[in-house]
Amino acid sequence: MSNTCRFVLNPNGPIVVAYGLDHTTGYFISVTDTRLSFDNVVEELSEYHESCESPEHEAGIYLSTHTGRYGFGTKLKRRGMAEFWRHYGVNVGDVQKLLDGEAPVGVGAVRG
Repeated sequence: MSNTCRFVLNPNGPIVVAYGLDHTTGYFISVTDTRLSFDNVVEELSEYHESCESPEHEAGIYLSTHTGRYGFGTKLKRRGMAEFWRHYGVNVGDVQKLLDGEAPVGVGAVRG
């Protein structure tokens, strides 16, 4: 898994899906929703807030999973990751590349 790539679906919408492949996290998907973000966090929730917020989008994390040894969220096997990729709109070709152990190409997505 020497290829590193990250793609984004719906980058300007309220729900943003980022997926790809990284040498540390393996295959990954992160779904954020700006409607879940906090404008002001009280001290009592700051630890929880830091674990749930996406530093890239400043939006509430809805889902974060990975297949590699390290990463944010829940570790899954590739078949489980493929189900999330399908559900959140990753193109069929990239889902197949995941199942085949290859790097996705980002058809219909923005490189990011």
